[in-house]
Amino acid sequence: MIGSWNARYAIFVVQVPSQVLRKEPKLMTDNELRAHDLTILYIQEMTRLKTANAKSNSDSNAEVRIDYYSDYIELYPKMLEKINKQFP
Repeated sequence: MIGSWNARYAIFVVQVPSQVLRKEPKLMTDNELRAHDLTILYIQEMTRLKTANAKSNSDSNAEVRIDYYSDYIELYPKMLEKINKQFP
């Protein structure tokens, strides 16, 4: 994908390879959607708890680092496995 910016007209033009446009979207199964939703919910809650914990510590300038992508990649397959057991 190639992008360019034209400041005079304030237009961002994106060129997308034609093979990308021809791909059919992959639809998620119900269990994949459940696992995705629960993974996002879990990460949001863990973020809230980590942030609250950092604020309650004596060092109020503590930095909270969260790698959402890595957390998602780690948690999603586990969630999907458990859901597939419950809803075959």
